[in-house]
Amino acid sequence: AVQFEKMLSKLLSLPTTGILERFSSHVATKKTPFYDLHMKFGGDVTDFCGYYLPIKYANSDIGIEHMNTRKKCTIFDVSHMGQFRLSGAGREEFMERLIVADVRGLSTWSTKLSVFTNYRGGISDDMMCTKCPNHLYLVVNAACKEKDWNHIQHHLDLWKQDFPALRIEDLSNARGLLAIQGPNAMKVLQRYTNVNLAEQPFMSQRHGKIAGVDCFITRCGYTGEDGFEISIPKDQCMRLGEVLTRDRDVTPAGLGSRDSLRLEAGLCLYGHEINDESTPIEGGLKWLIPKKRQEQGGFLGDDVILQQIRGERPLRFMRCGLEIKSGAPAREQTAVYDFQGLKQVGEVRSGLFAPSLGHPVAQAWMLPSHMEPGTELKVRVRGRFQNAVVREMPFVKKPFYRVPKKMAAKKCCGDD
Repeated sequence: AVQFEKMLSKLLSLPTTGILERFSSHVATKKTPFYDLHMKFGGDVTDFCGYYLPIKYANSDIGIEHMNTRKKCTIFDVSHMGQFRLSGAGREEFMERLIVADVRGLSTWSTKLSVFTNYRGGISDDMMCTKCPNHLYLVVNAACKEKDWNHIQHHLDLWKQDFPALRIEDLSNARGLLAIQGPNAMKVLQRYTNVNLAEQPFMSQRHGKIAGVDCFITRCGYTGEDGFEISIPKDQCMRLGEVLTRDRDVTPAGLGSRDSLRLEAGLCLYGHEINDESTPIEGGLKWLIPKKRQEQGGFLGDDVILQQIRGERPLRFMRCGLEIKSGAPAREQTAVYDFQGLKQVGEVRSGLFAPSLGHPVAQAWMLPSHMEPGTELKVRVRGRFQNAVVREMPFVKKPFYRVPKKMAAKKCCGDD
């Protein structure tokens, strides 16, 4: 237990990027291209990662916005995220040195969730990589935007002889990003776009028009529901946002419900469940590393990560789901004990009330000896022990969209 506490102390000394964290005291808070839309709907805005973003909207609450996403369709402003474009010969090989995905093996217009790793095998950030015909389109976390940019630029300089033609562009200030999420997202968005969304697979991108505006339309999201993240030219964001919010089947949603939705879906939040010191294996993200890359490596920190995969290096902890049937939510840094309450065996990294389930859930770092589903535990909340049990994630499981077999998936023919 003492060793576990020392390890946690080291890991917790790292910067975090929580739902209400990363406040800036020396840089002016920025407005996203959708700021006026937030004001129109009475958004309860806060400084999140240096941007004014709504926690929730007037005449609503986090639970309502959460359930609207689960049952209907909502839109989220995610313009604080970083959008980069990497172009030039060798871009796929270069990116494979920085992330664990098989970029060269991706089909054109495919999108892949992956992670940047460091030389210690830790996770520098989680990110999305889309393979477009003439470039790679990257989306990174807001709090890590500058760090990721510098990381890529540093290795472009370091490996300049190998990749002299590569060029990285930051699109973040020129484009906004809007997520439309929920079981009705495809039906709603199809009313305004020339892209046949029924033929667009999950985790893929199309270039097309929405209400006459040229957009990048990626079928993905951070809620566990079907949906799309739409990259829009900055000067067209408000017009497109107003078109969508005038739709009778769309309501806006804020950061609060985005966090509860992603936690129910078992998704990581950088700085909480994963960070610079946790490896993809300890973060429960082995599935991000395809077999080819597990065999060949070639990314930063591959010696540490592949040794953990082969069982040659012990896991210090594992990310696990916890279900708490009654009592208050176990929040971040809540200690997790064995069922007898005698020994600390883990720590909560994110926890809250799950609106879809009617009781609290959490994600925790657990000692490997106490990570099996069904393991009964105790969490200490407000000085009192509450019962908890390890559960498989996601807590709320929804099927990913699949293109109907009768439809032949068509390749995007938009401009690159």
